[in-house]
Amino acid sequence: MRQGQKMSGELTEIKNNFVAAMCDRLMSFGSMEGVDWDHIVNIDETPMYFDPKIHITNARKESKTVSARVCSSHNPRITVALAVTATRKKLPPFVVFKGVLGARIESALGAILPDGVFATCQASASMDEGRQAVDRQVLE
Repeated sequence: MRQGQKMSGELTEIKNNFVAAMCDRLMSFGSMEGVDWDHIVNIDETPMYFDPKIHITNARKESKTVSARVCSSHNPRITVALAVTATRKKLPPFVVFKGVLGARIESALGAILPDGVFATCQASASMDEGRQAVDRQVLE
């Protein structure tokens, strides 16, 4: 939690119950006893939108009118996922582009991505089982 944020009593109780349940599972005789700490992963995913130049409007200060052009039919976006294990090992970034599997964007990914970055395409550019499969490959 960020410093300075307040949490409701109900949310605090839920958080504390979750932490206690996880601790019980990781302790001796818990259901996750013996799990390698490299297999406990924290993933953060962030959607990123790329605004084409036609969305940008430049106007002089204090101008009375501003002409704006909008292209609402084209909304390019990606989702970037960064992950780290409980042992502080950083996993390679995973990028999900908005596109169709096997189409033009996905076929060009190998040529444009730097080494150590994994990517795929998905219709809404959101995370799904693909990330989990990549994590399993990296950990093995």
